[in-house]
Amino acid sequence: MDPTNQLPSGSLLVYETKGGKPKYRAKWRDRTGKQCAPTIGPAWLVKDGEEWVPRPGRVRSGFYDEQRAYLRMAELIAERDAALLSPPPAAVTFEELADTWMEHLSRGERAKPSTLLDYKIMLAKPRPLARGNGETKARIMRAFGSRDAASITTDDVAAFLDRLVVEGLSPRNVNRYRQVLHAAFAFGMKPGSFGLPRNPVTGTERQGEGGAKAIDPFTTEDLQAIERVARAGGHRERPEGFYGPQVFAEWGRINEQDAAIFMLAAYTGLRQGELRALRWRHVFIDAQRISVEEAISAGEVCSTKSRRVRSVPLTEAACELLLRVADRGKWLDPFDLVFSSSDGGVLNESALRRRFKRAQKEAGVRVRRFHDLRHTFGSIAVRKFDPVTVQALMGHSSLSTTERYMHSRPRPDDAARLAAAFASDSEIQPGLTRTKARPKRNSEPGSRFRLTAKIKR
Repeated sequence: MDPTNQLPSGSLLVYETKGGKPKYRAKWRDRTGKQCAPTIGPAWLVKDGEEWVPRPGRVRSGFYDEQRAYLRMAELIAERDAALLSPPPAAVTFEELADTWMEHLSRGERAKPSTLLDYKIMLAKPRPLARGNGETKARIMRAFGSRDAASITTDDVAAFLDRLVVEGLSPRNVNRYRQVLHAAFAFGMKPGSFGLPRNPVTGTERQGEGGAKAIDPFTTEDLQAIERVARAGGHRERPEGFYGPQVFAEWGRINEQDAAIFMLAAYTGLRQGELRALRWRHVFIDAQRISVEEAISAGEVCSTKSRRVRSVPLTEAACELLLRVADRGKWLDPFDLVFSSSDGGVLNESALRRRFKRAQKEAGVRVRRFHDLRHTFGSIAVRKFDPVTVQALMGHSSLSTTERYMHSRPRPDDAARLAAAFASDSEIQPGLTRTKARPKRNSEPGSRFRLTAKIKR
């Protein structure tokens, strides 16, 4: 037998932990001469004077007797030897790693089309600009594209992220670059991938983003004004010239549809992509509910953001809006879209956003995002439903996201409860005194205060 194919032999040792518990340890020298001494696990032994002897009874799960410890040592020796004899992983450039990772994500709906598009933009290779001179920024590929992925260190990644900060990118965008790099290297470490030894991004720090921004919902008056403008077509150019009645009928249909989609976003909390993917088979007017099953992401139909189907109730006002949309008399089959373009296809996302922005301006309403219609629903729903129910209605994957709306829940007794707390505190703190309450005059019912000055707006 070729001696080079023989496994090294080892010895079994017992050592005592700080807590006085015995453990088995294997000890041997591998074929390179390096000393190996891994811990095997808890030993099924008991102290007899100064010696450890076999413990009576059946060996409990998670413990090793001498026979099991020797078998485990043999496995460890074989694993170590196989690792030494296996060829080192082939070198792979970061560009090759990124391409393979993107191909992996594109299969089996592992990532939403919009997510893939974002990653594709950040991992784009340098190329000439479509207009003018110069090239695209291609920040990641310029820094790491041609380099051996295994040679990229934590210091390299940290220096790259620092350059992004100096360049003026927001903390959120810097973290997005960090997340993409981390995910690509994590893929390269997986079994069956490239066998990268480590993820150099793990040791870098995230930028502080300052927490979530305050929610800015619409008021009822805002929504009514937007609806009036949209229904009258004040947010779109009216066809001019010698057009047939069909053109003006379609112009009016789109106006009615825009008014409905704006209001339904506030009434149901659906995301824009979910509204554009809504089909008549998802609408149950008699039961006053809709089933949210699909969404449009980067122009493609896919599952919802949370990848879950949810049911959302419809108010009578929401049902009336859908019935008015159905008055168009066409594209009403179960698989037809509720909100459609002039040919029955999917609405253009950017065009819808532009029309919503113009409707707000024409209505004299402070301009906000389309997504703030969803925030409006959340802020209203949390007043009557518990957070877990609101989470289900809005399709949040985490309850912490839903809790952002808790500030909208009215608590009319908070002022009285706080006053009572101060009153009780004054009984034990000599620095606080209690004054007699003055009679209320010209005050609103239920309030002890009245405004004495107008707020400038």
